[in-house]
Amino acid sequence: MDPIRLSIRQPHLVIVITILIVLFGVISLRRIPLQMRPTIDKPEITVTTGYPGASPQEVEDKITRPIEEMLNSVEGLRKMSSSSSAGLSQIFLEFDWDANRDAAMVEVLNKLSRVRDLPEEADRPSAEAISSDTTSPIMWIALQSRDPRKKGDANEMRTLLEDVIEPRIRRVDGVGGLLKSGGQLREVQIVVNLRKLAQQNIPLATLIAAVRLNNRTVRGGPMDSGKREYVVWTSGRADRLQTLAQMVIRREPFGL
Repeated sequence: MDPIRLSIRQPHLVIVITILIVLFGVISLRRIPLQMRPTIDKPEITVTTGYPGASPQEVEDKITRPIEEMLNSVEGLRKMSSSSSAGLSQIFLEFDWDANRDAAMVEVLNKLSRVRDLPEEADRPSAEAISSDTTSPIMWIALQSRDPRKKGDANEMRTLLEDVIEPRIRRVDGVGGLLKSGGQLREVQIVVNLRKLAQQNIPLATLIAAVRLNNRTVRGGPMDSGKREYVVWTSGRADRLQTLAQMVIRREPFGL
């Protein structure tokens, strides 16, 4: 049947159909959610490992490669890339679009717990699921002291941020991560008096070894308890300056 002739013979039917199409279009327009930037999250996981004081080549050989060899067998892995810089190793895992990111995260954590022979000075590898909105912060917060005399003290503002503000923001539901900038990281610098060190006949290498030995976290390995496995380690990092001041550099036996 010719639709043109049918439309001419049945004008009321055409009007009703047109009204219904416009009505359903208006209803759909109001109910369909609109988003200026649609969120398309790729199933990606980033594994970060810190190795303070190590060169990029050292990080590549002792941290990045052993972890990559363990993560190669993760199910659904599509692409793996890494970046080794001074004191930091980052491995980026990209999975298939139909992969379950939560299940992949569990498998990655299980693989990381089986990595052995990492340097004792290296931090524990940490895994984090990233999304497409990671590089697009939803809020910027700027801190400024009310006291004009402390206007340029960025270090004090950073201490306030890390000790007071950051823990509260992290407890807010939906917060995935924080990006901090400004100020300087807190650190303890040991200034060596080479003259006194020579008077005590103590090599500089002995002092460095003593500081590393008395300020580190020792891993004890896994401990099985039924169906659960616990990772045991002993924390020996100094949390006070007094602990560093009382450090024993070398012990010598007394003659009888």
